Amino acid sequence: MKQSITLLGDKGIKSLLFPAVLFVCYGIYGMGNDYEVNRHLWALLFCAFALVYNIMEEYAWRGYLIDSLGKLNVVFKSILSGVFWSVWHLLVFNNFDQYGGFWIFFAFCIVFSFLLTLAVFRTKSILVAATIHAFIIQINLAALMCVILFVLLLLTWNKQWVRK
Repeated sequence: MKQSITLLGDKGIKSLLFPAVLFVCYGIYGMGNDYEVNRHLWALLFCAFALVYNIMEEYAWRGYLIDSLGKLNVVFKSILSGVFWSVWHLLVFNNFDQYGGFWIFFAFCIVFSFLLTLAVFRTKSILVAATIHAFIIQINLAALMCVILFVLLLLTWNKQWVRK
């Protein structure tokens, strides 16, 4: 079966707006660290590493899995990918205390999977889903700005602004 979800999706260059938003918002806001690295540079480096990791993770959950499930209902696809995604983190995290325990994290993964699956269906882009995944690095003003801009981009994804 040919993959319908690709790195840049159906609008190629337009998908690059998502990481641009991530880097601009976090680059301006900055991110504290214990290494005495400039907070703005640190935020850009952290976002870059998070994005690379999330591209790999999203390729598995929203790319390969969603595509492989074929014509199944999108709600079922979201739930199933969220379940697998949460269970996968049992291999990644030592504990889930920062989330209030595994079951709260599990519920978060299911809910957040709907947003990521919607993004993939709308854009056919793994990069878009990976960038949305990466914005949850911290809960701060930069994350809020990212959410607002990501939602606007997703809602206007197929709009044409110039008449032909």
